[in-house]
Amino acid sequence: MTPTHGGPRRVPHPAARLLIFLVLLALGASALTAALYLLHFPAQRSHGQLQPWPLLVTSLLAYGLVLAVTATCLQRLEGRTLSTVGLPGRPLLPAYLLGLACGGVVPAVVVLLLALFGLATVTPVQLTRSLFLTATLPMLAATVLLAAWEELAFRGYPLQQLIAWTGQSWGALTTGVLFALAHSENPGANLPGFLNTAVNGVLLAWVVIRSGSLWLACGYHAGWNLMAAQGLGLVDSGIQAPGSLSRTQLAGPAWLTGGAYGFEASVLTGVLELIVIGTILWHARRLPLSVPALPYFAPSRSAV
Repeated sequence: MTPTHGGPRRVPHPAARLLIFLVLLALGASALTAALYLLHFPAQRSHGQLQPWPLLVTSLLAYGLVLAVTATCLQRLEGRTLSTVGLPGRPLLPAYLLGLACGGVVPAVVVLLLALFGLATVTPVQLTRSLFLTATLPMLAATVLLAAWEELAFRGYPLQQLIAWTGQSWGALTTGVLFALAHSENPGANLPGFLNTAVNGVLLAWVVIRSGSLWLACGYHAGWNLMAAQGLGLVDSGIQAPGSLSRTQLAGPAWLTGGAYGFEASVLTGVLELIVIGTILWHARRLPLSVPALPYFAPSRSAV
């Protein structure tokens, strides 16, 4: 049996719960896509360029969808609440802010190191009021929402079911690889970028497992993207975001700069990522924990 707040109850096998989650998510995404198409809603990307306000709206809808499917599966299949998947949780702000700060370290240090060797040039962008309102502001909000729904979709309820089914190591590895595959169609995608993204996904899964908190992972993911795309204007996962505060040009061998995929495919990024997230993992039990969620990120054969 799986522990619940309402006493013992029969629940489906973790594999069945995972399948139900994925089916509901696919159906919801299909319905939203169809509705946006019928309403002639502008695309997130046009001529290879991100469109900030459409991206913000679709990110908000995606977050709402993943949150609704997660809450439905938790309640209907197991009789538990969002607190048992690491949301909302009392350490919301400390965990999120800590993740936000840590997430910005890697892109900032990569640019700093490359600049020291003359391989990076950072140029401030003069933002007009119009550009700030039409690009910077919606991109900031969209980036936060995008990071939140991706973390919830990969390292929330699905990770818990994979752990209950296969154990923590396989659960972390599976979600990490799937996270990388989800980015493999981005412009300029390459093998080093795939490997770095997969490692990032695996390590963040372990952060969630050790802390029980999705907020820390959400903050790290958002901090990474905000610093890279909005702060430094780097190519992030093959995409150049509009409305950045500065623009960074990288020059040099692809193994250092990441090539067309951007700094995420750099060997420097991979090494620094291991150091930063490894440090977070080393101190995970001293960080703000989501106590109600911790048992559900621990393998329990009784849940099978």
